[in-house]
Amino acid sequence: MSDGWIAEQLKPLSMFELAKWWADGLKIAGAGNGAGVLACIVGLQSYHGILLKVSGVSFSIGIFAFVLAFAMIHKAVFAQDEVAHAARRKDVAAIEANSALSGSSMMIANYCAIISVVAFLVGCFVGLVGVLGSDTRIQPSQSVPAQAPVQTALREIPMQENAWQFGSTQLLTVIGFVITIGIAIGGFRTFGRWKREKIEERRIEIAFEALSIAQESKLVFGRIRNPAGYEAEWKAMPVKEGETESDRSMRGGSYAILARLSAHADYFDRVSRLQPKAVAVFGDKAERAFHHLNAAQDLVREAAMQLTWFLPVHPEKPTKEDFDMRMKLRGDLWAGFQKPDRVENAVIAFRSEAEAAFKPVIQRRFQSSG
Repeated sequence: MSDGWIAEQLKPLSMFELAKWWADGLKIAGAGNGAGVLACIVGLQSYHGILLKVSGVSFSIGIFAFVLAFAMIHKAVFAQDEVAHAARRKDVAAIEANSALSGSSMMIANYCAIISVVAFLVGCFVGLVGVLGSDTRIQPSQSVPAQAPVQTALREIPMQENAWQFGSTQLLTVIGFVITIGIAIGGFRTFGRWKREKIEERRIEIAFEALSIAQESKLVFGRIRNPAGYEAEWKAMPVKEGETESDRSMRGGSYAILARLSAHADYFDRVSRLQPKAVAVFGDKAERAFHHLNAAQDLVREAAMQLTWFLPVHPEKPTKEDFDMRMKLRGDLWAGFQKPDRVENAVIAFRSEAEAAFKPVIQRRFQSSG
């Protein structure tokens, strides 16, 4: 796979993409509240009851909240677009003002979306209770002779003999509520599926980055631990007091390793940023893998620090223990100097465990796509 494709997969969602997905989910809540209002209107044609009115008010609040949330999302998008234009103009004040406006607008949209969803749920519950528990039905008015007194024109509304007996109008009312709930359930399932997809995409992004770092580790440590050194690499090394040029050049090889570690700081910065994310998502497998990489870096750095700054070039009392220690440090410092190579083994273990932890996520995605 090409580097361009990997970079495209690892690109985070922009604010415009987030607003689009959020707006699509919000439309479901708006549609549900709209259908709920219509269901309440139909229900009020057949029933007297305060609960149906409360339900209709709740759905109406949901509609108003939906409209406000939708407006705030568009406001946030336009403000974010102004941020881009201000960045081209290098207008710092405009960037800060529009960034704040975009953020506050999205926060208002979030609150309104929550209100809209809660209003829908309350409306559905209260409305169903109002329909199923109502025992007062509006009866068609009967014609009254013109000569009859006004008192005889007023008829008492009879009670239903069975409060749970449905007619066609009641059935349509319940169907309206069922449709409303169906719209909401479908919308919530769609939103849940989208959320799961976003989480899976984030897992894949982390897995791609971890595998990329694992493959780079071979090249990075190969460059850092290359036994071939150049005088230019330790030219800037400070001179110790009373040190001869010969002793300084003997320290130069280990100082060059420190310089190479600094030259590859970007790689290790990427590792430090990715590691907590990978451990949070993939758990112990990721932690074990990165432990090997950190151990390899620590071995190389410690060996370079000891041979460059802490150990004298010539030991005061040469002993076998001192000789073995220096040989061990040089084995960590330069590739191929000594077997077994602790650093090389740690790097190999990192690549192996990284592939075991992260590769299955990539393979599963491609298999499902295929």
